[in-house]
Amino acid sequence: MAQRKEIPVLEFDFKIKVGSFDLHARGRQNVARIGLFGPSGCGKTTLLSCLAGLLCPQSGFISLNGKALFDSAAKHFVPPHRRSIGYVFQDGRLFPHMTVRANIGYGRGNKDGPSLNELCEVLDLEGLLEQRPQTLSAGEAQRVALARALAAAPTLLLLDEPLASIDEAARLRILPYLEQVYKNWHIPFVYVSHSLSEIIFLAEMSWRMSRGKIDRCLLPLDLLAKSSHVDPIQNILEGSVNDVLTDAGFAKVSCGSQVLKVPSDGLRCGDNVTVALPARDLMLSLSPPQGISARNVLSAKIVEMEQNGSALWIITETGNQQLIVELTADAGRELDLRQGMPVFVVAKSHSIIVSSLNERRHREE
Repeated sequence: MAQRKEIPVLEFDFKIKVGSFDLHARGRQNVARIGLFGPSGCGKTTLLSCLAGLLCPQSGFISLNGKALFDSAAKHFVPPHRRSIGYVFQDGRLFPHMTVRANIGYGRGNKDGPSLNELCEVLDLEGLLEQRPQTLSAGEAQRVALARALAAAPTLLLLDEPLASIDEAARLRILPYLEQVYKNWHIPFVYVSHSLSEIIFLAEMSWRMSRGKIDRCLLPLDLLAKSSHVDPIQNILEGSVNDVLTDAGFAKVSCGSQVLKVPSDGLRCGDNVTVALPARDLMLSLSPPQGISARNVLSAKIVEMEQNGSALWIITETGNQQLIVELTADAGRELDLRQGMPVFVVAKSHSIIVSSLNERRHREE
C-alpha cells in the first residue's frame, strides 16, 4: 500500500458565470477529508468542475500545494489531465465498450498508483474485471469509477455526489469502501453531497455552500443547526454479525463496544455490515425503560445539543459511538435535557436499516 501522503493545500478564489448562474467560490483546504454540503442548484458541481479543470473561470486563481492550476491575471490554465486530480462523477461515466479491467487501466498513468490487485481487494472488484459497465449494478459501477480515478495516483480526489443515483441499501454498502480508500492510500478528498448523514460519516470538516458561495467552514455536526434544509439524519455505523437468532427474528451486530439487535433477514454470522439508525426513530429516556417492546436500550450521555427551528438534535455518546437523536424542541424542554446528562437511547429493531458488505453472497439490487 502507498505511504501516507502530506495533506495538499488547496486554495481558490475565482468567479465564473454559467448561463444565468453566478459562482464566486473562495476556500482553503488544509485537512484531508472535506465535505461540501448544500442544496441542489447551489453550485457544488460547478465548483468541482472548475477545480478539476473541466470549466475555466472568468477570473481569480486556483492552486494546489502552491502550484498554480489557474490564474487569470497570468493567463495561466493547467488542463485536467495535468492537474493530478481524480474525479468521480455522479453517474460514473464508464466507457461502455470497455471491460471493467480496461476502464480501470485507462486511468493508469502513474507507476506509483495502486496496483490492479490492490484496487480489486479494497473495492471488492474480483469477478467483475471482464464484465462491461452495462452488466454492473449502480453500486458496482461507482466502485469501478472510483478504482479508475485511484489508478492514476491523484494528489486530490473529487467525489461529486457519487451515491446520489443509487438506492439506500447500496449507499450503505459503498460508504465504508470510501472510508477504506482513505485509510489505505491517504488520498485527501472533497466529498460533495446534499446528504448530511454522509458528510458526518466521512468528513473531518465541511464547507457549506449556498447560492453560489461557500458561506461557512464548519465541523460536520455543526451543520445541523446552521443549515436551512437538513434531510432526515441517519446514524451510520460499521459492524459485524456475531449471532443470528432466526427463530427470534433478529441478529446481534457488534458496532464498536455496543451490540445491536437488528432484523435477521439475509444475514449470516461473520458478515460485515453497515447499519443506519434514523435519528427520528430513536427515543430518549431519563431512566431505564421498563415494559417496552423495543429491543435496544443503550446507556448514553448527552455531549452536545443543536436546535434548528422546531427540531432539536441531541448528540449522545454511547460506548465509543456517537448517536444523533432528533426530538422536537418542546420535548427537549419538557425533559429538561442538558449537556452531560446521562440518558438511555431506545431503538426498535425494525427501525434499523442493515446492509451486508459481503457481496459474494448478497448481490446488489
